[in-house]
Amino acid sequence: MLPHSPEPVTVVILDDDPVLVSALSRMLHDGLQLIVAGFTEGGAAMEWLSHHDASLLITDNLMPGPTGLDVVRWLRAQPNHFAMPVLMLAGVPSVDLANAALAVGVTRLIGKPIRAADFLREVQHLLLPLPPAPTPTPG
Repeated sequence: MLPHSPEPVTVVILDDDPVLVSALSRMLHDGLQLIVAGFTEGGAAMEWLSHHDASLLITDNLMPGPTGLDVVRWLRAQPNHFAMPVLMLAGVPSVDLANAALAVGVTRLIGKPIRAADFLREVQHLLLPLPPAPTPTPG
């Protein structure tokens, strides 16, 4: 669980490499006590998200079938998931990918290989609630 989180938090991991899905799942479970739903195909992740809640999507971009960008585009059209933070992983980050990711609503893009400490810090940052907006004071 995250600090200050009274309930377990569920994260979805989507990557066509099952070894990476397993490794990232272990990192999140052991390091942050998160519940992880792991998928190796975009359609399966979208089907699961159609029926379940999650607090974060972690996705690769290049995959057979729906790409990570396709999944994020779909996610942003879903009323119950449109504001979910998305961490995209990229084997070869580029300016073009960064622009495309930003255009579809990716929250953060990081390159592979992934260092465990940096990955856990990114996830924690994306899962922390935003502070409340300041209330204007009459003056």
